[in-house]
Amino acid sequence: MRLPAPGRPPKSALGAREALALLLGHGLPAPQTARDFLDAFDEAAPPLWQGEWCRVQGEGERLQGLAQANRRLIGFLQERRPQAVATIDVDATILESQKRSALATYDGRTGYQPVVALWAEQDVVLADEFRDGNVPAGSGNRRLVEQALAVLPAGVDAIRVRGDSALYEQTLLRWLETRGIGYFAMVTNLPDPDGGSGLDLIQWQRGKAGTVEHAHHVLTNELAAEALPSQRFGANAAWFRLNVILYNLLSAFKRVALPEELHSARPKRLRFVLLNGVGKVVRHARETVLRLVGAARRQLADAARLALATGPPLVTTA
Repeated sequence: MRLPAPGRPPKSALGAREALALLLGHGLPAPQTARDFLDAFDEAAPPLWQGEWCRVQGEGERLQGLAQANRRLIGFLQERRPQAVATIDVDATILESQKRSALATYDGRTGYQPVVALWAEQDVVLADEFRDGNVPAGSGNRRLVEQALAVLPAGVDAIRVRGDSALYEQTLLRWLETRGIGYFAMVTNLPDPDGGSGLDLIQWQRGKAGTVEHAHHVLTNELAAEALPSQRFGANAAWFRLNVILYNLLSAFKRVALPEELHSARPKRLRFVLLNGVGKVVRHARETVLRLVGAARRQLADAARLALATGPPLVTTA
């Protein structure tokens, strides 16, 4: 065993958990602490919608606080990468669960059926609503669309809404019409484009499959939205919204800090290109240093850091 020279401390690479805590500036919570944190979101609140056999449960102050954090994130993205058009795609998905509190969905499985409203041009979820599995997908969607519109930041000049048959609600259609917002589900109030035909509208509608359904896939299969942690509805709603915020953080990070060829990269690719094994946190001579692994990752990480501080990156990856 070789001892360090007198007066010269040894180099020590930190473990992953210790290194992350050091970079964050605070320790990581124990599993029980995280569970207690999530359980605190299970607050009593009046239902948002009430049917004969089911209801959409209301949100307490803590869940609303997460929504406000998400709104600030979307505003940051719009400031850095402004978009003048907002196509809002609305869709529900089933999170299968065997928990005792999970209820039967329309296809016979038990679980939950959250619905999201995605801003297609920015690839961020404007609003989400966690629901029990027995709540029909077409229940009170005007409320969700209103929430999504309220979150849209300044600079958006044109708004369109896409959905499937679950959005075929007369109250919603009439409300969109009074707001001058184009809508396409199984019917549409949008005219054929100049010089085009109805096929152009159909192709535009088909684009929904590449946005909100993609978001559901990432939330469920590449993040942790389906790994619901609790029997408590509010805790699971908070877990889903935290996953939504993570999805939006990745979208903002890609668009603000990474080259254009990575703007559509899924989390799996981001882990491979940049996030996993980006470097080691090393303590030496009373200093803490992040040593990046490989020139390409170092260049990409430096560009991302500068872009978050000043503007979009100027370099591209090989």
